[in-house]
Amino acid sequence: MNNVLPSITVLSAMLSSFAFTMKPVDSETSLNMAIKQANRDSSTSSIVLKKDAAISLTSPIIYTGKQALSIEGNGAVLNGEKSGTYEEFYDKEEKITTVRTNDGTLVFKTAADITISGR
Repeated sequence: MNNVLPSITVLSAMLSSFAFTMKPVDSETSLNMAIKQANRDSSTSSIVLKKDAAISLTSPIIYTGKQALSIEGNGAVLNGEKSGTYEEFYDKEEKITTVRTNDGTLVFKTAADITISGR
């Protein structure tokens, strides 16, 4: 019985560190918290955005972790127009508009692999 309590405490602590990354991100606050969690905890390897979430960013969010990080978009839209200045570019051949922020909406200061998917 004496060994059970420490094991439960350790398991509880481990599960709490993973619980945040399993909850889909649906706001600027939760995205910022997820990135900060990934910056602190190298076992955090993915962030999942809530399906079709519309997330407005009002300031840059910076990832500095050393581990590879995957961000699964699930059709979510990150809108950084209120986080600084930006320019739109339209590619006639690809028929797609891209946006470049001058201030940096999402900044990845890492040598690790970053994967962003729109699934």
